[in-house]
Amino acid sequence: SFVIIRIGSRGYDSGKITLDSKYAENMKNATEAGLNIGVSFDSQALNETEAVEEVNFMLQSMVGQQITYPVVLNVNRVNNDTSRTDGMSTADRTKVIAAFMSSVHAAGFVPVLSGDKEFLLTEINISSLTDSKILLVQPGSLPDYPYQFAMWQYSTNGKVNGIDGNAVLDISMIDFSAR
Repeated sequence: SFVIIRIGSRGYDSGKITLDSKYAENMKNATEAGLNIGVSFDSQALNETEAVEEVNFMLQSMVGQQITYPVVLNVNRVNNDTSRTDGMSTADRTKVIAAFMSSVHAAGFVPVLSGDKEFLLTEINISSLTDSKILLVQPGSLPDYPYQFAMWQYSTNGKVNGIDGNAVLDISMIDFSAR
């Protein structure tokens, strides 16, 4: 009933913000399929100013789109390479996330932080993000994250008609379209 479409990302080395090459096509297809649509962004923001810059990029890219599901922030680790956010303190990372979430909320959208259990428990101060909803990334049959979450990504190799290859599968515990 819903899809989260990646708008873009900030380069983990260059810091350059780019639009996902499939964004327009995915938005068109999801709209034609009658799905509720949310969007996501892969962040590598180093400070609050960069976080707001990412939100502004997203908002410009969302103009004219019917967004009825959350705006999701992905703060991904980079495997097998170094990234511009390596070495950020927990406090600084939490401030950056809070700035992103606050800017999304101020724009009238529901902000959601996506992360795996380890990230959510060790890389940020979750108690400082009390107004933030969580999309737990934990493939498997039963999540064991000890705190409340609004969405759960339970598979990264799902099959969905109309999608070539593997699809990420999420469950939402909240009907965001009814808000």
